[in-house]
Amino acid sequence: MIQRFTFFFLVFGAALYAEIPDRLPRVLVHYVQQQQGDISVLHTLFAVDGSTLTPRSIGERQFQGGVLIELQFKQEDSLVFQDAFRMLSPMVGDSSLINGTYLAQNRYALNDGDYQLILRVRDLAHPENIQELTTEVDIHTEKKALIISEPLFFTIPSSDMMEPTDEMEPLVPSGDYLFPESARNLRFYAEIYNLDQHADSRSLLKYYLTDLEGNIKGQYSGFKRIDPQSSIPLSSGFDLAELPRGLYFLNIEIIDQEGQQMALSRTLFYRQSAAESALTAGEEAMLARQNWLPPLEEVDSLTYLLDVLHPLGDALERVTIDNLLDNGTPVQKKRFIAAFWEKYYPLNTQAAYEDYMKVVQQMNRKYGTRALRGYRTDRGRVYLQYGAPDLVEERKYEPSMYPYEIWQYNRLNSNSSTPQVNRVFIFANLASGGDQYDVIHSNAEGEFFNDRWSIQLNRRVLPQMDIDENGSDVIQHGGRSNSNLIINGGSIDRVNRR
Repeated sequence: MIQRFTFFFLVFGAALYAEIPDRLPRVLVHYVQQQQGDISVLHTLFAVDGSTLTPRSIGERQFQGGVLIELQFKQEDSLVFQDAFRMLSPMVGDSSLINGTYLAQNRYALNDGDYQLILRVRDLAHPENIQELTTEVDIHTEKKALIISEPLFFTIPSSDMMEPTDEMEPLVPSGDYLFPESARNLRFYAEIYNLDQHADSRSLLKYYLTDLEGNIKGQYSGFKRIDPQSSIPLSSGFDLAELPRGLYFLNIEIIDQEGQQMALSRTLFYRQSAAESALTAGEEAMLARQNWLPPLEEVDSLTYLLDVLHPLGDALERVTIDNLLDNGTPVQKKRFIAAFWEKYYPLNTQAAYEDYMKVVQQMNRKYGTRALRGYRTDRGRVYLQYGAPDLVEERKYEPSMYPYEIWQYNRLNSNSSTPQVNRVFIFANLASGGDQYDVIHSNAEGEFFNDRWSIQLNRRVLPQMDIDENGSDVIQHGGRSNSNLIINGGSIDRVNRR
C-alpha cells in the first residue's frame, strides 16, 4: 500500500505548561511511502515556519531559532525505532530576520506492519513546552500489483535539469501542492514497482500535465521506454515560467505495447502566476450566454457566488473552489461559476441559479449568526447540499443536555456522495449561546460519524464524562437523547438510526 500523508503541528495544550512563550512552532510534516524490495521506506519532509520560532541569543548580537523533532514508531506499545534531530535557522544579527521556511528530509526503512507514529516538537528556546501528535501508519509493500508511487516535488533556482539532491528544495504540500510564482521549475521524482510481473517487454512511460477538464498541455510532457523491472525510478520536470495560473494534474502513465493503459497516477497542484490563461472560443460563448452573472469588476460578488457553490460541488470541484477563493482571479472565478451552472443545468441555467440563490438567502436568514452567514453553518450547508429533510426534531430545552436537532432523510442525493437511504444528522449548540449548531454525528457517507453523540450532549451537566469510554451512553438525567422520535421512535423504520 503506497501512502501519502500530511499533517500540521498546531498551537495547542498551552494551558498545560508552566511557562508559556508568545508562540509555539508551526511545523508541517509530510511523508510518502516508497519501497525497496520487501522493505518500505518513508520519505519524510519537515517544514518549520521561521516566524513562529522564539529567537535565542547565541553569542554577542547573534540570534537563532530552532526546534527539536522526535519520532517514535511503536507496535503494541513496543518501541521499534526512534529518531531525533534539530532544525535550525541561520544565525542573524536581528532576531526579526528569523523568518521564512526551514526544511529537512529523512528516510526511514520499516518492515510491513501497523505502527503507531508519535511525533514531538520542542522549541529550543522553550524545551519544556512539547507539542505531540500520535497517528496510525499502515506499512505494507506491494509485491504483485503494478504501482506508481506518490511523486515527490522539488523546485530548483534555475532551468538546469538535474537529479533530485539535498540542494534542491522539496515542496511540502499544505493540503494540496502549491507552486508559487517564484518557483519557475517543477521537478518530480516517483518510482514504479512490479512492472516485471505485468510485462514481458518494454513499456512506454509517459508524464504530462492536464488541466481540470483533462486537456493535455502538450509543451509540458515527456516519455521514456522502460524495461520490465521490479523497481524503476522516474526523475523529470518542466519549466513552469509560461504556465498560466490555475489547477493542474501531473499525470504519470504506463502503456503496454498494444497501447493499453496499465497504470495511471494523477497528482493535483496549483500554480500561482501573473500569467492568465486565455479564454477559449467556447468559454467566450459560454460567458456571453450567461450575461446575468456579475461583471469582472464586481470582485466581491463573484467571490460570494463561488463560495456558495461549495455545498453543491463534488470532491474535486470543492478543491477547485477552495483554491480559487484563495488564489483565483476574477476571470477564473467567473469562468468556473459559469461552467458549473452550465454543466449541471444546461437547459435552464439561469433559472436554476436564481432558485438556488433564493434558498441560500433563506439559509442566511434562518441560520446566520454574527460570525457566519447561514450557508456557511453546518445546518445551512447540509440543507443546501442534500435539500430539505423529511423529518426534523428540535430539542432546545432538555434539562441536562445541550440544545440539539435531529434531521432525517428518507433518501439522500448529492454530487459528493452516492445515493443513500434513511440517513440522519445530529446538530448541537455546544456553546448554549447564540444559535450556531454544529454537526456532532451523521450516518451519511462522508459526514462526521460519532456513535457516542449522546454522551457529548450530556456533558453539559456531566463534563467529566469520557466521550471515548466503552460504557453505556444511555445516561438520561432528565434528557431524552435515547427516546426521541427519529432515532428510536415507535415505528419500525425509525429504530436505531445510528
